[in-house]
Amino acid sequence: MRTIKKSSIDELRKIMPVLNEEEQSAYCGGTYYYTKDGTFIHSTGTSNNIAIEQVDSAGFVTYTGLSDASYADQQEFLSNLAYKTFDYSGSVSLLKNSGYVAGFMTGSDGQSGLVFSRTNMYILNDYNQLFSTLEHEAYHYNNGSGIVSGARAEDGAYKQQVSGSFFAGASTEYKRLTAESWYEEVKGLGDYSGSTLSDFYEMCGLNRRGK
Repeated sequence: MRTIKKSSIDELRKIMPVLNEEEQSAYCGGTYYYTKDGTFIHSTGTSNNIAIEQVDSAGFVTYTGLSDASYADQQEFLSNLAYKTFDYSGSVSLLKNSGYVAGFMTGSDGQSGLVFSRTNMYILNDYNQLFSTLEHEAYHYNNGSGIVSGARAEDGAYKQQVSGSFFAGASTEYKRLTAESWYEEVKGLGDYSGSTLSDFYEMCGLNRRGK
């Protein structure tokens, strides 16, 4: 049986690019260029987009945004990134489903694997949002909970996620979706008796209307 290794946020950041002062002051970062094996190349510009390197048979290099990449390239890149960030080497698949961004799910064969939504891939085509999502899934994997996590483990995963610097740099839309998902997962827990969705918006750094 495979031993699950504990990883920390510090270990996750070992593979992240080190930004210079100019890039840090811009806050928005830039387009982040990666190879398909999840290796960071460089960043430039003022967006947070993820671009994947494409090399043709003649050695000509181009870049494709994560959300525009082919199924095979998305799967390869996300599989390698999951391995590099939290030592996950299990199956990674992509499904057309708008009900989630990513999560551990059990297939018809009874095996649990990491699944990303192709429908919501545009959400992951953002440096901060991609790695914030991976922080959430790393919590599940490192705690051995996966799909059978339950509300308690989801609560722990969301708490770790929203406390991170990646989440702080995410868009309002991403924070709102996170707050709504967190609320739906844990509203039955006694810890949150009397809590409303507005409380979760605030915990995610938004105002009580989710803005």
